[in-house]
Amino acid sequence: VVWSAVDGLLRVHVGTLGLGAVMTWQWNGTVNAAVPTGVTLADNILDVVYTTAGADGEGAPWGHEYGFAVLGEDGRGSVPLPVVSVEHVANSSIASTSGAVVNIGEYVGVAVTITLAEGVSTVECRVALPESGGGSVQVLDPVLANLVYGANIGDTPGGGPSRVLDGNTYVVSFGTLSNAADQQTGTAADTVSFAVEFYVADVASVQNGTALVTDVTVVTGGGNPTVGPASLTYTVHIASLSVALTTSPLSDVDFGDEVAMQATATAVYSGVYDGVLHQPLPVGAQFVAASESCVSACTSGWAVAGNTTDVLVTFDVLPDDGTPLSVTWLVVLAPIADVHPNATLSFGVSGVFDTSPVDGSGAGAGRVLATNAVATSVRVRSPTIALAYVSSDIAETAATDVTPTETVLLRITVEVPEGTMQSVTVNVAASASMTLLNVSLEGMAVGVSATPVVAAVDDTFVVSMATLTNGNNDGDIETVTLTTAAQLPFEPSGLYVSPLITVTLTDAELSTGLSDSVSFVVVEPALELVEGVPGGYAGDAGDNVTFAFQLQHDVSESDCAAQQITVVYNTSTNMAAVAGLGCVLPSASSVTQPITATQCTGNG
Repeated sequence: VVWSAVDGLLRVHVGTLGLGAVMTWQWNGTVNAAVPTGVTLADNILDVVYTTAGADGEGAPWGHEYGFAVLGEDGRGSVPLPVVSVEHVANSSIASTSGAVVNIGEYVGVAVTITLAEGVSTVECRVALPESGGGSVQVLDPVLANLVYGANIGDTPGGGPSRVLDGNTYVVSFGTLSNAADQQTGTAADTVSFAVEFYVADVASVQNGTALVTDVTVVTGGGNPTVGPASLTYTVHIASLSVALTTSPLSDVDFGDEVAMQATATAVYSGVYDGVLHQPLPVGAQFVAASESCVSACTSGWAVAGNTTDVLVTFDVLPDDGTPLSVTWLVVLAPIADVHPNATLSFGVSGVFDTSPVDGSGAGAGRVLATNAVATSVRVRSPTIALAYVSSDIAETAATDVTPTETVLLRITVEVPEGTMQSVTVNVAASASMTLLNVSLEGMAVGVSATPVVAAVDDTFVVSMATLTNGNNDGDIETVTLTTAAQLPFEPSGLYVSPLITVTLTDAELSTGLSDSVSFVVVEPALELVEGVPGGYAGDAGDNVTFAFQLQHDVSESDCAAQQITVVYNTSTNMAAVAGLGCVLPSASSVTQPITATQCTGNG
């Protein structure tokens, strides 16, 4: 077998091929160093020539020559096309997000790797960035970063690829890239890698769950097909900030008392930045300077500041690691003129935050969002009013009883929490059977100030005070006391409506009022008379006869004393009364002090 290569053609000469023989041969070729990637390699056999006899002395064939044209190609091969792969850029401008999760304003990117076989190729990489509705680009200011050429790939002439943003497609043109041939069988692929980094823009179409898809394709020269696309997806998780507020205590506070506030803020989905929580203070509450403290996440650059109208909680950054920022502060109920007993003070907190640490509206700026709004309330201690029986002009009746013409005295006690009550009225009313006689101020505790004005209105008395202030700030509830007198007039019919005295306290915070009352049971005396002659009658004309009668007060029928008793005795026509004889009834007698024999001036 003789091999020869002339004019780029390889010839194989065989002296004789006997009947039934099969000749198999192979040859080795070297792929040109400048071969483009993706081209087809073929060993095209053009023709086969043979004769019926051997060669002459000079090697020229003699005899009859035969031949045929080859209809096809006996072998094929190709230089591999480039391979493109993508992955998420490991670094991010927002450390609290990771992998395929991205936030508004975040600086992220797509890492591209192009794998090239040995050879020379023109390479253009087209990075189709995500789009939003209407064609507006969702990513801004793409930057080519982390450009790395493999050891066997020569740098692009001019020091680097050209790059241009064509609509939403970032075109990176490397020109001609050469993977240096090693003159060995097989392939020794090498890579070119780079990253296209970008900011997620604050546009309306970017919302929670929005998928930002980047498609990367590679176009090689020589009419070879486009490789790819390789796709990469970022999913938008817009950060949120969940706020909660607690207060303690929730009730029974008054002027000078302090209420503790605790606000917690928890980042969700990703970290949040430049947070501001605002608490507008209600009238009657003021921030206590230097009362703030931090409970958790205290490395976030937190601060609390306040005055008589507002409290602001600020922080620089709060990661979404599950640890909330928790801060506390105090408010005091003041000034005294604005602290109204029974009032409800509402405390709310809401705020704003940024999804990105970049301020302003340029590249990398996030979206400023609002937190949820929360509220709680604190109830100022309520005043009280009480009515109690004091005395009567008839000592014999019980405190719960009243008899016709009896006058009773009652005390009205108003307990005033520390603070200022406004438009105060004490209304004193009686049922139809009772008559109110008067209402007067009995006394005020030290530190309590008011100017009561008493007025009779129809059948009631109204005590009015423009303001009623307890300014002691000693933790005690002080009192104002009033007295009222009422009488039960005699009713000839004996029909009395249940006597009742009612007092009602109202002010600007007590629209329905607070009330107390004292009721009485009407009682009347019940006397019985029993006559008789002790031992029967014995005597004749001129004799003195003693007659006796018994006047008794039945306690089972009465609960009050009988006063100023007079008995009229009608003597017989056959008798004359003897003056000076008989029993004289003492004016102070009662059922508990019966008349005795010694109380009589004579008994005949």
